[in-house]
Amino acid sequence: AALQPATFTIAADIYVNSTAQLAWWTIFDCTTYPAWALRNENSADSRLGGRVVFSDGGYISVFPASALAVGWHTVAMTYDGTTLAIYHDGASAGSSSTITGGGGSRTINYSAQYMTIGNNQSNPTTRYFDGAIDNLLFYSGAKSAGWVSAFHYSDYTRPGLVCLRAPKEHSIGLDLGEMKVSPSAMTFELNDILDPNATDGSKY
Repeated sequence: AALQPATFTIAADIYVNSTAQLAWWTIFDCTTYPAWALRNENSADSRLGGRVVFSDGGYISVFPASALAVGWHTVAMTYDGTTLAIYHDGASAGSSSTITGGGGSRTINYSAQYMTIGNNQSNPTTRYFDGAIDNLLFYSGAKSAGWVSAFHYSDYTRPGLVCLRAPKEHSIGLDLGEMKVSPSAMTFELNDILDPNATDGSKY
């Protein structure tokens, strides 16, 4: 099974070390010209938004005006096939269904099979996140605003590993042990990740 969902949810706990960040700093993205990315949009501050990119080059981008303060935050991004939504600490930080460029396709641009945590693949030495990341979740299917809020408020009681999924749905749950991000970051091949729903040992 391919981990290339048409709709998805990404959520994580992050610690922001400084409100002065590198432009394009990234929490989690897929491919160099991203299929999607939970990241900053070319602004040297602690604002965090996201983007989903389609096969014809069009994209939807949401970049909130509010910055994240120093400290721990729960952040999330969902895409339901129409609307891209960003959440900070359980509350909506913005959403959009407006496509920029392209020809109107909403087929996500899964042109490569790798992801990066805590860094921007295009320029890894100048665009990494200054902070820590834990409890990263990538889920097939767009979760509701209520689910995102509950995810945030369960932060202080849930165990370190988060991997919430229903049968036959694909997801990744990673306990990163409050991974400190550096220019090397963490990049992994989707083909190296076991499909948790497979009975034959197959991988994504």
